Amino acid sequence: MRQSLTLAGMLGLALLGLAQSGDGEPASISSFAPALLEPGEKAFGDDEKLIVLPTGAEALTIPLPFRTGYIAPSPDGRALYVVRFIDSPQSRSKAGLYKIEFGPTRATPVAGSGGLFSISSIGSSENKVVVSAGSLDSAGHLDEKSCGIYELTLVTGKVRKILSNSDCKYKSSWTSISVSPDGEQFVAVHETRLMLMNLETGAVRSLGDGFYKAAWSPDGSWIAALEYGGRSRTILLDTSTFSKRRELPKSGMVWSPDSRHIVVVGQQSRCGEDSGTLELIDIENGKVSPVKGTACKVTSAIIGWLNVAGQ
Repeated sequence: MRQSLTLAGMLGLALLGLAQSGDGEPASISSFAPALLEPGEKAFGDDEKLIVLPTGAEALTIPLPFRTGYIAPSPDGRALYVVRFIDSPQSRSKAGLYKIEFGPTRATPVAGSGGLFSISSIGSSENKVVVSAGSLDSAGHLDEKSCGIYELTLVTGKVRKILSNSDCKYKSSWTSISVSPDGEQFVAVHETRLMLMNLETGAVRSLGDGFYKAAWSPDGSWIAALEYGGRSRTILLDTSTFSKRRELPKSGMVWSPDSRHIVVVGQQSRCGEDSGTLELIDIENGKVSPVKGTACKVTSAIIGWLNVAGQ
């Protein structure tokens, strides 16, 4: 139980590498271990879990309380914000966001989020969560005029709609929401266009077309954006000017905790078709190197890093 508490209790922080050392500097990558999301054997069962791959130790398993949709960490590393997988109209009473805490594992609804439905992306900062979603009407149906981007203030449970979509079709939704470390802005992809929005003013700015995913670096210096289709390069934007600075190979849009690398899953010939090895792309020179201890152990989606310092 102590192992689950220590690791899982820091999960939100580790997922997007937002951890910092006591002096405010980015944490060393050696303090972290990569985590994979394992969906489980049952198609609609609640046997989803995280597989953690610490260097020089056996893999660790952290069960999740239910099957999830989208996941975002809390910056303090003590919780996850998740969408619960809903498989029937009758289960819409479980709509909204949930906060998962660990040691023991427990999930509670996020105040104010119960009416939100069809959530397609989540981003979080210290005191707020940003989602692309719609809302349910009094009859429990999705209001076709309600979809857009919502901001939830965690302390008060206040929900504020900051942008409206033209409709509730998936094509019109916002995906890959990533909030800046200071919580003032976020980036998201809308119909393959990378957009930057100021949360205070609602001002929206286009950063370019033809993108699939985006992620703000833990130190706030970079935005990594994955091109849509074709070449699928990873483009780095300098957040001081939001201009294109570098081109890197295709990646998984997961930053390392030190903001110096982006993760990619490499398919090695000796691993077979269903497994691979985690690799790090150096953002300075594009050099690719394997993550120690992950050779041929990657069989599902990587969601980020767990802080295993002191284990």
